[in-house]
Amino acid sequence: MDLTGELEVSERTLEETLRFFERGQRLANFCVKLLDEAELKVQIITKDAEQIFEDKTTDA
Repeated sequence: MDLTGELEVSERTLEETLRFFERGQRLANFCVKLLDEAELKVQIITKDAEQIFEDKTTDA
């Protein structure tokens, strides 16, 4: 069962539910970090590509 499914099970204790919630928060934060890193890489690659293009057009 996935994490949200586990949270929806009504037989869980409050402590168990909080553990699942905390795990979900950690996973969400991890995903945000990965997305931020990917966005930064794309920005760097795009900037580098633009610079190469500008260098080639000014050399011509």
